[in-house]
Parts: sequence; structure tokens; C-alpha cells
Amino acid sequence: MNNISPAAHDDLESTLKWLQCEYEEDGEGFWANQNIITKAYEDHELFVLKVDGLSVAALVGGDTGIDILTVKKEYRGTGLGKQLAQFAIEKIRSNDICVITIRCAPTTSAPFWEQLGFKRNYCSDEKYITASLVLEHKHDLPSGAKKEDVVVKMYSEHALRNPEANPLKEWKVNSIRSEDGRLILEKRIVFFHAGRQHDSDLVAEIIVNGKTLIRDKVKYDEMSNFGMDQADCGTYYLAQTIQ
Repeated sequence: MNNISPAAHDDLESTLKWLQCEYEEDGEGFWANQNIITKAYEDHELFVLKVDGLSVAALVGGDTGIDILTVKKEYRGTGLGKQLAQFAIEKIRSNDICVITIRCAPTTSAPFWEQLGFKRNYCSDEKYITASLVLEHKHDLPSGAKKEDVVVKMYSEHALRNPEANPLKEWKVNSIRSEDGRLILEKRIVFFHAGRQHDSDLVAEIIVNGKTLIRDKVKYDEMSNFGMDQADCGTYYLAQTIQ
């Protein structure tokens, strides 16, 4: 695996140099974002991937999101972009982030992100493509402990008036019950729906061993008491512990 590290000043200069050369050749690339890249270096948010000691790919972000990811032309198609993207994804996951949303720039980069598991979001402006990746957070359950079945369903708000409504999404996970009575899930449950970014009236249902514990709007305090929370606009998650 090639070396990925925070950029030193020499890395910044060499990266900007090849970005400028590419822009002068065909007018493409991230040279127009040189001020953003320089600011990222100053804020310790610029990472580079090196081959034979030279910077050939750069990443802006990596703590909570991905702002820029670029690979020098002659190294594209060699897997370096994927390697740098996976580095960023794991770095973001380690910061307890639920969802990564990126803007595909240029738009022809969308298939690259889709190969990494990102899903395109609906956008009325065809000039832009955004895509999102839901990050899985697993929890190792103690071996030998009795498992309890947990089902979580997410609905549109119409489900409160229609008991037969089909869920937008459904999860089935194992859990164990701790000594204090809480349920510990094997993974965090994350619901992200880009088409519902401004919908605050989603309905969640939590079922344990076939019995519904709660079925109500996610925005209500009672639901948060069960561990449901909102990470950011359009993203809801159920913490790995149910009270």
C-alpha cells in the first residue's frame, strides 16, 4: 500500500504544481480550488498519497467529510483514488459519523463513487450530482449471551393513520439485554433518505421479540428516550442501545 499522510509544505507545493499543469493543458481539474487546498493544508486537513516519495493524489477533508479528492492524470485508473477514498471513509467512520455526502465533481466521477457504495441523491439541478454513503457501525456482542430479536421500521407519517402501510425501510438485528435492562444492538441503525431531507414527520416502529415497544414520529421526545436521534438533515439513527 502506498503512503498516505498529512501534507508537508513540499507536498502542497508539488500538488499545486501538477494541478496547475493539468489546468493549463485542458482547463480541467482542481487548480481553481488552490486557495481551498492551501487553507486545508494550513488547517491540517490536506492529505496526500505518495508514490516513490512524490505526491500523486490529494484529499481535502477526511474528518467529517470529503471536499476534494484528485489524482494526477498519469496515475488515474491504477486504484490510487480508491485507496485514498477508502482512507477518508475509515477516518470519517472513526469520528462516529453516520452518513457521508459528496458532490461528484466533475459529474463524470459519479461511477467512481458508486463503486465505493455511494448512492446518487435526487437533485432537481442536473448540473450537479451528489451521492451519499451510509456508514455501518458494528458492535461485538458477548459470546454465549442470549440473543433477542429487534426489528426497526421507518415509515412516512401516513403510517400513523394507516396501520397496514408498508415501511420505507426495515432492519432486523440481533441484540442482548444488559444487566440494567437495556438492549444492546449488534449495529447502529441508520436511516438516510435524500428525498426526505426536510421531512420532520417520519415515523419509526421498534419491535422486540415480536412486541411493538413504540410506533411514533421520530421527532417526539418519547422516541429519543428509546435512542432515536437525528444526526443531520435527512439522517436519523437508532443508537446501539435501546433503553
